[in-house]
Amino acid sequence: MLVIDEVEHAYAIAQALVESGLRVLEVTLRTPAALDVIAAMKAIPGAIVGAGTVLNEADLHAALEAGAKFIVSPGLTEPLARLRLPTGGRPAALSRTLQDALPSHRVFSGCGTL
Repeated sequence: MLVIDEVEHAYAIAQALVESGLRVLEVTLRTPAALDVIAAMKAIPGAIVGAGTVLNEADLHAALEAGAKFIVSPGLTEPLARLRLPTGGRPAALSRTLQDALPSHRVFSGCGTL
């Protein structure tokens, strides 16, 4: 997961990570620059850039418009569940993922109390 405040650093960071063998880059939508960072990073050959901290449908559409190839949500909200997206979060959301037959679920290991 990458939290980048300044888009000017995005290309160089992505290039260094891809050259080091880390091609999958998750840019969290926690800064005002995040969408521009995604757009800049996707220009690196071999980079697979996605958006993290996608909280709602507006975030999803903005991330896809910026060029995200995947999205990650920290939880399974009702609006996101209706979109049938892969989600991540606390194990309690896993049962919802299985119940609704969503395509995948990522459990965060650093969730604190599980």
